[in-house]
Amino acid sequence: MVTKSEETQLNRLESQVDNGGGGAWEYLCLVRKLKVRRSDKVLKYGLSILNDSKKRSSLGSEEWTLYEEVAIAAMDCQSLDVAKVSIVASQLNVFWI
Repeated sequence: MVTKSEETQLNRLESQVDNGGGGAWEYLCLVRKLKVRRSDKVLKYGLSILNDSKKRSSLGSEEWTLYEEVAIAAMDCQSLDVAKVSIVASQLNVFWI
């Protein structure tokens, strides 16, 4: 169960990212930690990170976690082409280890 404080923090970060204030990665980490489902935002913010090579490379091994999260969010949002690309990209990780 998400506490009132956690919900407030999540909403604050969501508003901050929506208004161009940064914090997309922090938002995605909090969504993961709280185990909440915000597929539309995970898809939007996740793709913004994955499509920026500098941000993507700064994730290190967490990049693959993000690909998986984006794939699930894309399926939830009926963006099946995005889901397929994300799944293939996350599977490539097996060959790079």
